[in-house]
Amino acid sequence: MGVIRKPNTQDDYYLTFSAMQPQGLAWTHEPGSLIDSYLKFMANSFADFDNDICDVADDFVPTTMKYTIPEWLSALELKSTGNDAQDRANIIAQLTMTGSTNPNFYINYANGSGYSIRVKEYGPIITGIYRCGDACATMNDISEMFAVTFISENQEDLAPLEQSMSDILPAWVKCYFVYQPLNND
Repeated sequence: MGVIRKPNTQDDYYLTFSAMQPQGLAWTHEPGSLIDSYLKFMANSFADFDNDICDVADDFVPTTMKYTIPEWLSALELKSTGNDAQDRANIIAQLTMTGSTNPNFYINYANGSGYSIRVKEYGPIITGIYRCGDACATMNDISEMFAVTFISENQEDLAPLEQSMSDILPAWVKCYFVYQPLNND
């Protein structure tokens, strides 16, 4: 594939190896000679190896993978569609969804569950947000680095929202869930 880095061709290697050969009568550079045949063999081997290395590099990145799609599907507990492009898109969507910290992502995710929410983000220690006994960040403790409040505007029962969000939120985010109907007055 060679998307991340384009592999060198057999001709690239052949020209490089030819240029590295010593000059002189003992080193014939004639086409079809033993040395020429050996250089072509080596150029072909190096080009094949380079192509394989580029494929491996492509498989490290979900957007360009082709050989490790089944492993990614298994790791993310997704089902194959039988179409590599669609499977790759599903993997990327799952990876994007998991651990995201973009407020719009959570708003759209909650909308999919029937909730209309607003998101308030806070830094480490905020008066009026943290309660006595809450774990929060200090200069010596960075276990809680980020707090966020999800405010439901249309549903009082927050348990399903809390459950679905707990599956996708990063561990370092402290979450609060509040019902506050939108006041249309």
